[in-house]
Amino acid sequence: MNAPIIWIIGGPNSGKDVQVQKIVEKYGFTHINPSAMVDKEIEAKSADGKKFEAIRKDGKEVPLADIVPLVEKLIMGQRGGIKGFLIDGYPHNEAEAKVLEDRLGPPTMIIALDVQGDTNKKEPKAVLQKYSNITMQINAERDANEVFEDLVPNMETLVKNRGPQISIGR
Repeated sequence: MNAPIIWIIGGPNSGKDVQVQKIVEKYGFTHINPSAMVDKEIEAKSADGKKFEAIRKDGKEVPLADIVPLVEKLIMGQRGGIKGFLIDGYPHNEAEAKVLEDRLGPPTMIIALDVQGDTNKKEPKAVLQKYSNITMQINAERDANEVFEDLVPNMETLVKNRGPQISIGR
């Protein structure tokens, strides 16, 4: 697959959902939210959904490796005119990064939305260091439009050249 893959991560109050919506609207990327896919399977009472529900009832998080087949199915169903994929909220750690890279391909760019006091930063830190050459770390404690304006130059370059031109470390 040669469509760009963007991982977008950010903790609570980072405005990630707003930025995802803006990227989807402006650039036509396909939004992939693995957590929402799990919820949908549980609601549908599918075989996967029953397995996911049992995992959650045990107080555990559904492993990304168990969700990726659903992501792959979604991606394979997207024929023609694919602008790119936006993986929402993942990976949380290096093991998940490896799962995504092995199964879907390496990320073209990572968007990390930073907010002060984000307790979710510990695990993704290793991921951000590993992929530092393609990671945009953005101060998300600003107006959503200002944050998006910081994303635009790199998104434009990515869409135009199918490769990132990371230039912001705000």
